[in-house]
Amino acid sequence: MLDDYKRSYEECANLIKDWKSISSIDLCNNYIKNLNTDSNKAQSYLSAVICRYWYII
Repeated sequence: MLDDYKRSYEECANLIKDWKSISSIDLCNNYIKNLNTDSNKAQSYLSAVICRYWYII
């Protein structure tokens, strides 16, 4: 079940080019920046942050 969630977050994060090389701070800042203007892009940045810290789950 968790693998399905992880796969879903990764698919969404993959909409951001090279998200794995972007710092966590920049991912969070871009999430906030896009929150009110582009909800799809904001969701991708949030998914990238979740993937970055998936090991905690």
